[in-house]
Amino acid sequence: MASPLELFRKKQKVLMVPLTILAMFAFIVMDQLTPNQFPPILGMLVFGVLFWFLGKDRGKGTLFAVIGIVIGFFLGYAYMPRQGAAMVVTTTAGDIDQMEFQQLVKNRQIANQFVIRTYYESLPEEERDRAQPPRGALFGFGRDTEDDIILEFLFRKEAGKMHLVVSDDAVSQYISRYTSNKLSRTAFQKACQSVGVTEGQIYDILRDQLQARLAFQLLVPSVALTPDQYWNFYKKFNVREELEVVALPVKDFEAQVAAPTEAAKKAFYENYKGVFPNEKGPGSPGLRQPQRVQVEYLMADYEETEKLVPPVTDAEIK
Repeated sequence: MASPLELFRKKQKVLMVPLTILAMFAFIVMDQLTPNQFPPILGMLVFGVLFWFLGKDRGKGTLFAVIGIVIGFFLGYAYMPRQGAAMVVTTTAGDIDQMEFQQLVKNRQIANQFVIRTYYESLPEEERDRAQPPRGALFGFGRDTEDDIILEFLFRKEAGKMHLVVSDDAVSQYISRYTSNKLSRTAFQKACQSVGVTEGQIYDILRDQLQARLAFQLLVPSVALTPDQYWNFYKKFNVREELEVVALPVKDFEAQVAAPTEAAKKAFYENYKGVFPNEKGPGSPGLRQPQRVQVEYLMADYEETEKLVPPVTDAEIK
């Protein structure tokens, strides 16, 4: 029985050429490719080499190789994964596929990076080391990344229904507000370059973020205090009262009150023996007392006790 390697040994010189080319392609080119590009490239290589080998003996190796490359490309393209096909979430406002979700995440990151970069650029150099990022200017709704991005998508859809428009002037005012109007033109351009976008792109990204935030503020308003609560706060800190007090001795009025009878004392005791003072209201009577314990303890003074012990003699030590 012939060895399986007999064909390779017979065609060794011929097969070494495509194998060397494949090895060079794998180490040099395929390292630079993304996983989504592998199927078409791999199909072109495999079918190109296979068809070249089949047509070589007929003198049509090049023609067969071209046909194999075309077939391999279409077969690989058919098996190439589609990022946009997988839905992250389905809503009545619209669906978000994987590709769109990744773009939303990227835009959020760019927006927040731009805010942080421009904020630090607006500060004097001596203040930048100890400065904190402007939390109020950053975008987000305080959720996990996936839920937060979906909320942004939904609020932007609601903003469209409410015809909320964020102009370029509104974006400029927003940047001026958190930078205290101290951001220079050069620093703005430098920040755009650092996050990898143009000036027009950063305005579009910030416009989308502000539009979602505006819809959120209108649809989920914060709970405001009532006028009565504000008035009570004002009175607590601003209203002052002056009192004129006169002391009246109790003994001057004791004769006007008759002494209680034994029956009245007994009834009073029965009514209030299980009630604590002030339990039913400020100044209300009560005879019940909180639980108490009797504790006895003995405490010895170490220094005084030490004086009572005679010193150790040499005989005792021996």
